[in-house]
Amino acid sequence: MRKAIVVYYSLQSICWGLVALQQILISVVFNDFRLNRSLFIVFLSCCGFALTHFYRVYALHNQIFAKRFAYQIRVGITASLFLGILMGLVSYYGAVLFLLKKKTLVPDMRLLSIALNCWILIGSWIFLYHLYQYFQQLLQKSEEKWQLQKNLQEIEMDLLKLQINPHFLFNTLNTIRALLIASPDQAKIGIQTLGKLLMGGYLKIGFGKIPLKQELEIVKQYMTIEKLRFGEKLDFQMLISEEVENLMIPAGILLTLIENAVKHGFKTNQGQNKIHLTIEKQESQLLIFISNVGTLSQNNAPSEPSGVGLQNVIKRLHFYFQNAFNIQQTSIEGFVHTKVIF
Repeated sequence: MRKAIVVYYSLQSICWGLVALQQILISVVFNDFRLNRSLFIVFLSCCGFALTHFYRVYALHNQIFAKRFAYQIRVGITASLFLGILMGLVSYYGAVLFLLKKKTLVPDMRLLSIALNCWILIGSWIFLYHLYQYFQQLLQKSEEKWQLQKNLQEIEMDLLKLQINPHFLFNTLNTIRALLIASPDQAKIGIQTLGKLLMGGYLKIGFGKIPLKQELEIVKQYMTIEKLRFGEKLDFQMLISEEVENLMIPAGILLTLIENAVKHGFKTNQGQNKIHLTIEKQESQLLIFISNVGTLSQNNAPSEPSGVGLQNVIKRLHFYFQNAFNIQQTSIEGFVHTKVIF
């Protein structure tokens, strides 16, 4: 706010100073320079400064710029006429009485032109100031709209988190519950692994970005629990490029993709599920490639993923990267391939 006031006074001083300087230079060029007239021109510029500042104070105090645009136009036209005429009278009669030192107020065409120029300056200033305030309001509304959209997206992300964390816990607890019947010893290992996972802070991770290697540790712990459940039926392999381990990715993205591969792999094939995860750098982007046993449909053409988990991934990628990402799924020879680039 203070900076804006300093800028305003600086521009006022510079602009009205330039107006006075221009008139003085014109008199110098035409060999018509006189000190008393130059001082009078400076006096008129000071009057212009004072009158326009008075209008600014009046408009801000009465919240003119917060009212309808049609009302602003009426006020602006009225003010420009009133202040322009006032400025014109000051310039004209001031010149007659003090510059020319005439005792009679006889109209003079040259002095009338000066008065007209003063009225044009005042009117132009009011017009430009209204225009400035109008665009400032448009900019403020645009920023408020952008901030509102951002807040709504953050709320949506929080709601997605409420969906994903219980979803993750539900799947993990189901795995441990199944192990309690089939293999209590493995269930114990599963509970210990889940404890490490929770103590590692997974549930405390917000929807910020985390290093890829941190997300990979969570994935490894999750797959340890799933391996206890499915045993030899689940084959999981990773191929991670060292150069990408410290890259920042949206938290939970990779885990959701792996959960989806485990769930839908066994849903379409009860025998065995092979999951292969590859992460590498592709030019300036990160490539995540996951393949798992299963099929999508009879049409093997690339398609946009469906399902709650993958739709949440898409929404979160869009939140961070807008449209600068791509996610596709294809089904080839009994395997579903999920490709994510961002």
